[in-house]
Amino acid sequence: MVELKVCSTLCVKIRVEFIDTVILYLEYILNMESIICKSAAPALTRGIQILQFLSKNDNSSLHEMTNVLKIPKSSLLRILDEMISLDIVSRNERTGHYYALQKLIPAIPAADQFKEKINQLLLQAAEKTGYTAEWYIPSKMGPILVDRKDPSDKEVKVLAQIGFIRKWDDELEAVSGVGYAFGDQQIPLKIWQYDAQTRRKNHSTAQIHSAIQEIKTNGYAQDLYYNINGVKRIAFPVRERSQLKGIFVLAKSISPIETDDAKKIISSMQRMLQNILK
Repeated sequence: MVELKVCSTLCVKIRVEFIDTVILYLEYILNMESIICKSAAPALTRGIQILQFLSKNDNSSLHEMTNVLKIPKSSLLRILDEMISLDIVSRNERTGHYYALQKLIPAIPAADQFKEKINQLLLQAAEKTGYTAEWYIPSKMGPILVDRKDPSDKEVKVLAQIGFIRKWDDELEAVSGVGYAFGDQQIPLKIWQYDAQTRRKNHSTAQIHSAIQEIKTNGYAQDLYYNINGVKRIAFPVRERSQLKGIFVLAKSISPIETDDAKKIISSMQRMLQNILK
């Protein structure tokens, strides 16, 4: 009777352990099936998971990766071998631990990259020329000043602040001139400019179109005379796929821009635009 009892208890214990093992195995298989079904390329998904894990957990063992990533050991070994052959992952032969040779780094959005380039352009231009460097973007109302940088070693007298709008159909100056020449804004029938005595001078339709065509030919616009605030500007278009993305501007106050100096500055800024925004 005792032997029978022992046998019965042992058999029951073995059967319970076997059932528990089967349940755990089925749960594992179902979990893996779920992961695989969610991915169109399961091997790629697992490879990325491994690289992400190793990027944060250098010198990890196979056991650690299996436990955390829930990838079958056989699959994990195959993927790791492939990643080693591609010089993405390496294995320490002494410890058997794995570590990443490359890391996944989030890409900076194109918009942020462009913004950083413009910031760099404005800083360099302000320091190199001693002028205030401005960045305008076109809008339905007119070019809007969205950023500016001033030289660090000079007194600044340029009044236009961020948020200032240079309205279309008003004054034809360097910034709006570039907007008309390289943007999609319709050229107005009536417009004016400041003359040498800071008086408003109206232009005929033919004069307006001639001035805009000259800006297109030159690739920039330059104020010939100071405005009532004692400032004149040189403006350059920044385009992407023939679309005007913004207007880079140098604003100079106090003293006149000599012709020779202006030519050198224009040439220098055109090279800087090409180098920074390439």
